[in-house]
Order: sequence, then C-alpha cells, then structure tokens
Amino acid sequence: MDQYPTEADAVSVVCGGTQANGGYGVTVREVRRQGSVLQVTARLVPPPDDLATTQALANPYSVVAVPRADLTEVANTTVQLQR
Repeated sequence: MDQYPTEADAVSVVCGGTQANGGYGVTVREVRRQGSVLQVTARLVPPPDDLATTQALANPYSVVAVPRADLTEVANTTVQLQR
C-alpha cells in the first residue's frame, strides 16, 4: 500500500471536469518543478470505444503527492490537461 502524504508533501489534485458518461480517467504524465512552482502535465483519457460505460455524469481525477522541499506556494500550480 502506498504511503499517505505527510506534512512534508505537496498534494496536487488534477480534475478532468464533468464528463457525459463514465469510463474517463486522468493520467498524470509529468510532474516537475520550475523554481518554487510545481508544474503538472496530465492527460484526460477517454473510455475505449468498445467499453460499456455508465450513463451518468462522471468527474475523473488523479491525486499526486510530491516532496514539498522548496515549494513556497503549493497553490501556484499549473496543470496542462491534454486530450
């Protein structure tokens, strides 16, 4: 089991927005620091065409924990969500 984030970690939640049906996911592709800013690149992954999905709104997300170290503002996070 993965360890839970600690006070020494910064946590970034990447949300894929509301989708019309289930089966979507968010995959974090890269996490890097640029100075004291945490930059996260993620991809919104659609369900395969042959997958039976729920016919209900879905809100896919992914959570990333990284060592806080020299991050001065965790709120100063940029996320690039690619389709």
